[in-house]
Amino acid sequence: MKRSMMISAAAAGAAMLLAAPAVAAPAVFVEHWTEHDEFLAQERFSTPEEEWCPQVDFPVWVEDDGSGTFRLLSHGDSPLYGASTFNREGSFTNLDTGQAYSFTSHGQDKDSLVTDLGGGLLSIEAQTTQATTWYGPDGKKLFLDAGRLTFTVVIDTKGTPTDEDDEEVGFEFGGTTGIFQTTGRDFCDDLVEFIG
Repeated sequence: MKRSMMISAAAAGAAMLLAAPAVAAPAVFVEHWTEHDEFLAQERFSTPEEEWCPQVDFPVWVEDDGSGTFRLLSHGDSPLYGASTFNREGSFTNLDTGQAYSFTSHGQDKDSLVTDLGGGLLSIEAQTTQATTWYGPDGKKLFLDAGRLTFTVVIDTKGTPTDEDDEEVGFEFGGTTGIFQTTGRDFCDDLVEFIG
């Protein structure tokens, strides 16, 4: 399993909110969020077709905590723009030994250009900047992934902007810049190496 930059749910949330007419949305919307998740990786990620990390022969307990703030802003007469900040921390723990491979992450998402293309189409050019640091079981820093990801979201409301059931959403990745020290590494092999 290869690692990649996590894209905050804020961009997707902004896309859905922006699909509604600007007159129906609040001029400014702010939401603070927190979430916690914990589970056994082998149960959550394995499927009948594919076993998760078959080289990992020990149970891996995953904990993930996140928090952030999402804002929907009005820029004069232009469409609404979404922006968010987020923080995450998590760990992958070998339940047989108690050793953990962990990470901390922080960043922001923001819409840089929102264009009403007409005919029920909305284009959102956005970017995510994020830094994720990975730590070994002794707490020492192992890797840093930090950079910027640009992408475009296109929403087709099918002429019914208040009905999310018939919307089609397309994503096009623009590219990345930065330093990504985990690129080319296999996450499952890292679990075996660092906490196996």
